[in-house]
Amino acid sequence: AGAGAGASIKALEAGVSFTFRCHQMLPWGSWLLLVAIFFDIGVLLWMYLAATFPQKIFCPAWHTAWEKSPRACAGLLGLLLALPAVTLLLALHFGLQGRLEFVHIPKNAGTAIEFAGVMAGVHWSRKSVSLLGTTNMPDGNQCNSYHVPPALLPGGYYDRSRIFCVVRHPYDRAVSEYLYLLNDDLQIKYAGNSWGQDYADLYSNGLYDYKPCTAMGLNHFVQRTLLLYKQGHMYIDDCHHVPQAQYVWGPDGTQWCTDVLRIDNLPQAFNRLMVIGGYKVHLDPEPEYTSAEFCPNVSVAMLDEESRRLLREVYAEDFQRLNFTAY
Repeated sequence: AGAGAGASIKALEAGVSFTFRCHQMLPWGSWLLLVAIFFDIGVLLWMYLAATFPQKIFCPAWHTAWEKSPRACAGLLGLLLALPAVTLLLALHFGLQGRLEFVHIPKNAGTAIEFAGVMAGVHWSRKSVSLLGTTNMPDGNQCNSYHVPPALLPGGYYDRSRIFCVVRHPYDRAVSEYLYLLNDDLQIKYAGNSWGQDYADLYSNGLYDYKPCTAMGLNHFVQRTLLLYKQGHMYIDDCHHVPQAQYVWGPDGTQWCTDVLRIDNLPQAFNRLMVIGGYKVHLDPEPEYTSAEFCPNVSVAMLDEESRRLLREVYAEDFQRLNFTAY
């Protein structure tokens, strides 16, 4: 009984997720839902009126037919109620084939792309109702579901879609992560709360062990988090240290992200992909969601040799498969 209930819950969750994807990803999905809902409401209202009022006042032919063949009439009503729902599901099923879906690799312009999508009525990543909440990761930590690599995300969220993602040089990404966790104001502005101190306390990631915005603070944080990763804590800090290659390819070699954009080529590469896909989403040239100005003195040049060595080791697959140069 427990297994059956679990399967039913999973099926319900999949159905709810599918419905929300229809609503959020297709410009006509919401209208079809409204048409189906109002049609069914109309049929139910008609049934109520037909059963309540005397046959001489409301639809005498229906009363006569019901008295002669109630089963046939009940079947007809069921068909009338089911027809719009079935039509809707079929239309949405084929409409979702090949839709553009965004895999949010942490610290790779994800927030900017999410907000650009919302402005055009497209809900990607954290803006998708289907990706609310967290996912339990193999190392015992939890990550927001929109930060989880596709191969580890249950429910088939990315099925039947054309997936794009953004990648950047591992050195730049590590520096960006350090600046981002220090920037409480930016976190509050776009997410409603800050978590830099919480992560430092929860994961002992060394963020505040040294004075912020210094070479010592940067290198200590980078080395501390990468050593934790090597020790098996791969999904700390909300999956922000997971290699980018794991978002592009699954463990079985499946390539999830087929359109791999480099952050250096934004916004042109992104806007071009949107035009090709028929989406009215546009990314502005000036980055709005960035921590680069928080510590203007901090840059990749501050990474010492030990930090670079660890970055090359932990992100060896990123350097190799995504064609980044180690220096």
